[in-house]
Amino acid sequence: MFEIVKARAETLRSTRSRVEALLGSLLHGADGVSIDAVAGKLGMGRHTLFRKLRADGVTFRQVLDTLRHKLATTYPTARKSA
Repeated sequence: MFEIVKARAETLRSTRSRVEALLGSLLHGADGVSIDAVAGKLGMGRHTLFRKLRADGVTFRQVLDTLRHKLATTYPTARKSA
């Protein structure tokens, strides 16, 4: 039963939040992240991901840039405390 509820909760999350979660893990270990790679990991095509993000009011580039900005502003703080 838990697995069913967990799977349903995952589908209810916005596409943007799913992309942000995936990018968060990918950005730490990769030089470049493409919309094709992210779409594949989410089990959808590039155009489907583009349309779903547009429905959320953002583009892939905006999500990626916002996440990179957050990482860049928190990185110096994290380095000092380490």
